[in-house]
Amino acid sequence: MAAPPSASELLLRPRDITAVLDSLTSRAQTDPKLAQLDLNRVGIVGQSLGGYTALAAAGAELNRPLLAQRCPEDINRFTLNISLPLQCRLLDLPVQTSFQVKDPRIGAVLAINPLTSQIFGPSGLAKLEVPVMFVAGTHDYFAPALPEQLQPFGWLKTTHKYLLLADNSTHFSFLGDTGTSGLLPTSQRLLGPDGHPAQQALQALGLAFFDRHLEAIANTASTSTKPT
Repeated sequence: MAAPPSASELLLRPRDITAVLDSLTSRAQTDPKLAQLDLNRVGIVGQSLGGYTALAAAGAELNRPLLAQRCPEDINRFTLNISLPLQCRLLDLPVQTSFQVKDPRIGAVLAINPLTSQIFGPSGLAKLEVPVMFVAGTHDYFAPALPEQLQPFGWLKTTHKYLLLADNSTHFSFLGDTGTSGLLPTSQRLLGPDGHPAQQALQALGLAFFDRHLEAIANTASTSTKPT
């Protein structure tokens, strides 16, 4: 089992998204295939910690004051939300650390079982301006649906927001066959039933989500640049 991510990794993950986009933009200047990509309207998908990464890169603000307030309380309180210690690791970073990780090129975000409640909180998620889709599972014991997706969904202020709640789905239902190795220990009970139906449904809904909102960005940009 891989070790949990360090505090610095929590910050570097969304910055890696920016680094990848910067690299693709540079290479597109000499690569005709890459030049066909519109790197100014990017859709991003992430699951679990990747869901946090996607939201942070899309503009959700990391909320150190909330973490500083809540994490000491959580240490002394019994909780079934085992994602909280991971979120609280961000406090290990020096106080003067910049938490600026937003990349304006991201035009829509699909976050599956994301960690959100303390690391962003209400004020952090309210900063998101792009279309967002949250995906939650009713049997997710690692990032429970109620505190990590359902309640946080109400904190979103973006105009276009969607919530998909999958009945009898776990933290692993939307992953492929190789998606259960690594950070978290698993058993068949935690893995849940066959995830292929959930994965197929998410593929269809995710494609429709990105088609609608990334195409809308393109159409708006095209209209605004037409001569009058």
